[in-house]
Amino acid sequence: MNETILGSSAQYDSSYEAWRALEQRFASQSKARLLQIKSQLSTIQKGNLSITDYCDKVKILADSLSTTGHPLDDSDLIMHLLNGLGPEYDPVVVHVTSLVDNLSLESIQSLLLTHESRLERHCTLSDSSSKMTTNLSRYTPGYRSYAP
Repeated sequence: MNETILGSSAQYDSSYEAWRALEQRFASQSKARLLQIKSQLSTIQKGNLSITDYCDKVKILADSLSTTGHPLDDSDLIMHLLNGLGPEYDPVVVHVTSLVDNLSLESIQSLLLTHESRLERHCTLSDSSSKMTTNLSRYTPGYRSYAP
């Protein structure tokens, strides 16, 4: 115990009284922490994070809940994970939620990583295509600009 906690528990005559006082003192902090973690999980968004970073963030919050004595079951964890994804991940979300069999968190993360990879590939192809279109539209064969 640190000195502050030791000092506040020294006034009690029995270990039971000291333990109860400490329990009451820290119960409100534990409850506040539990509510904070639950709130973070219900409002978490992928945003600009990679799928790996986003999944890690969700898992850290779930692990924090477990350490407070309130572990999430896999289906609730997956629900929070899927709810925080943007509309670009809707095809994967629809697929996962329409399955009869439950997938593991690792399987869903794998599907999301594959989808993220495809999105990045399409974005790269789209950027290359728009650059090529821009270059073609600037060049007009046989056209010469003469300055007066």
